[in-house]
Amino acid sequence: MATLYVTDAGAQVHKADERLVIRKGKEVLEDIPIIKVERVVLMGRGVGVTTAALHELIQRDIDVVYLRRGGGFAFRVTGGEHKHGRLRFLQAMMVAKLE
Repeated sequence: MATLYVTDAGAQVHKADERLVIRKGKEVLEDIPIIKVERVVLMGRGVGVTTAALHELIQRDIDVVYLRRGGGFAFRVTGGEHKHGRLRFLQAMMVAKLE
């Protein structure tokens, strides 16, 4: 699996069936199967993702990371809690009770 980097100002990630299509205006920059993507990194102003693409990425637990123009972290959009999150929470509660 790979990280998809989108850095061209004005580029936008779209969903098309089971694929991510990166467009800048009417021009298609990339066309990638969603199944091959582990993470999407958007860098700089004017780089975006459509609501449909964002929804699909989050449903598949694929993080979307936004970086500032210089590469510094801005924020990250993630899906639901990790599948083991509840288990780890309950384990911590049991340890706390035993102490």
